[in-house]
Amino acid sequence: DRMKIGYRDVWKLKAYRWNLIAGMIGRLGDSIDMIGFSWMMYGLTKSTLYTAIVFGVNMLPTIILQPFAGAMIERISKKKIIVLCDSARFVLTTFVLFLYMCDMLNPVFLLFVAFLNNLFEAFRMPAGTCFLADTLPQDMYEQGVSLNQSTSRTCELIGTGLAGVIIAGVGVKGTLFCDLLAFLICALMISRIHLTESNVADNVPIKQHIKSTMIQMKEGLHYMMRKRVVLIIAITASLLNVGLVPLNSFEAAYVQGALNGSAILLSGLSVSISCGGIIGAFLYPYLHEKISNKWMLLSIGVILGGYNIILAALPYVENRMWIWIGLLGSSFLLGITAGCGNVLASSSFMMHVEKEYLARASAIFSAVACAFMPVVSFVVGAISKITDILPIFFVFGIIFILLFIYMFRIKKMDEI
Repeated sequence: DRMKIGYRDVWKLKAYRWNLIAGMIGRLGDSIDMIGFSWMMYGLTKSTLYTAIVFGVNMLPTIILQPFAGAMIERISKKKIIVLCDSARFVLTTFVLFLYMCDMLNPVFLLFVAFLNNLFEAFRMPAGTCFLADTLPQDMYEQGVSLNQSTSRTCELIGTGLAGVIIAGVGVKGTLFCDLLAFLICALMISRIHLTESNVADNVPIKQHIKSTMIQMKEGLHYMMRKRVVLIIAITASLLNVGLVPLNSFEAAYVQGALNGSAILLSGLSVSISCGGIIGAFLYPYLHEKISNKWMLLSIGVILGGYNIILAALPYVENRMWIWIGLLGSSFLLGITAGCGNVLASSSFMMHVEKEYLARASAIFSAVACAFMPVVSFVVGAISKITDILPIFFVFGIIFILLFIYMFRIKKMDEI
């Protein structure tokens, strides 16, 4: 019985445990830096268009390169890929910190850094998915993914909570230092994990590997088209991601501009989402026993739409206390649904995909899941130049409520 397997059982797996801890440290650094970077970017530009462009550019490596990256690393050690990517991001973040302390940073360079960071992430994500699967027996996938998501959210909660305090105390340089330190520790810990990886072939000639990569990528695309349920999950994930584009594009601008808030409030927003995400990821295996994935997706879509409408309405509330309550409370609820949605997509994907296709399929899955985000980000950024950002939140909210009510009527959704 699936529910007889608990979190204690997956924790006993040594390779999984150390991979989990390394991921927690990496997520802690990332979440601190996320607040610092967005605060720094909006502080340099004071432009909602530019922050939307940065968010859109961040997604391009995932969409353009990740299908190729997933096929390319199919028969390479995933541990080596993870260590190499984390080490490269450590060096890059160190360079950014140096330029920041020398007062030599500019928005164009930060845009380039964001692109490079996500270029490395395009290779790391499919490698990480495969490495996680190799640390778990198949009957523990759901519990392993759930615990991974829950602990990741916990570290995100801690990191985002600390970020506002760090910015107020020592400035953005403190967040950058935490991020580079996390990358270094994560790379060192992963390098020390001893694990027999599946589907790895060493000493393959470069020419043969490139040819093999193209064949595997083609096979991966055919596999995704053949596995309709996996494609449906990816498209649904893409729609959910699009619903978060206004928040991700305008988060700092919304807090600083629309609400006249500080970095502490920005941290509070992220903390609320993370805290809800912890609970959502932890509860998903139990909720799944009582609620079908189809009903869960409908609830997630409606709550996401409602959240955007609340964001549009909050600046019109006169009482500051009610603004805080409304923002943090609705963000907490959004976090719960996002936590459930992340585990739903990840565990369902891993359950439906054979292990030999996992790297290339996960890369294509990620590309599809992020496919519309850059376009929508560029569009909302352009719209923000001719109107306030609040109507953008409101329109997105209405669209998503209607969209997911319509999707609920599609019979294919029962297969998820």
